[in-house]
Amino acid sequence: MRRGSPSGVVIVASMALVGVLLTGCGTGAPSTGRGSAPPHASSPPPARPHPSARLRAVLLTTAQLPPGWTRDTATGALDTKGTPACLASLLEVHGSTTRAEAAFLSSSGTPAVVESVGRFATPARAAASVGVLRADLRACDDRTVSSGPLRGTITVATLGWPVEGGPGFDDQVTLAANQQRAYLDIEYAVRGSLAMFYGWESPSPDLPEAQQLASVAAARL
Repeated sequence: MRRGSPSGVVIVASMALVGVLLTGCGTGAPSTGRGSAPPHASSPPPARPHPSARLRAVLLTTAQLPPGWTRDTATGALDTKGTPACLASLLEVHGSTTRAEAAFLSSSGTPAVVESVGRFATPARAAASVGVLRADLRACDDRTVSSGPLRGTITVATLGWPVEGGPGFDDQVTLAANQQRAYLDIEYAVRGSLAMFYGWESPSPDLPEAQQLASVAAARL
């Protein structure tokens, strides 16, 4: 878990990406209610597919990132425990048979990037994952997470980035809590039997660097 997000906000899973809790460094899963995203932590973490050397080679490296960025090697950096299922399935490239993943931090801690690349049994299954995982993500729209007296709202909107060379989508997830906002810019791209999740987390929206790096990541598939 990381601090350094907007005041009162702690975003879980590497660098704030796919799950959101409010303050307190998470003494338990976020409480949910009517209209809230179901907590992913209620079930055991899924077994991680063993990454092949081919998939690891597809991931971004620090050579593709701006100067000063480093790979996040902290224990649990990519753990989706406590993450709403509508977000966790995307980071996990749900349905893939093997997966490799990496997280990166800028020198100040934000912005930050997470990437997962998964291999599906067939190109058809990889292509079908686009609709399934986007529907999962859209289920997060207008949902709430809470911790004690604090509450935050998750919204999802289309970014409008071009997804080149194959099926995919791009969306922006916004967390609003305590009069602060944090943003997660997402690209999901498919090439043959491979699929990539890319997420750029920042307290500022619509940074051109986010789209530029997404294009670099997708081109490596």
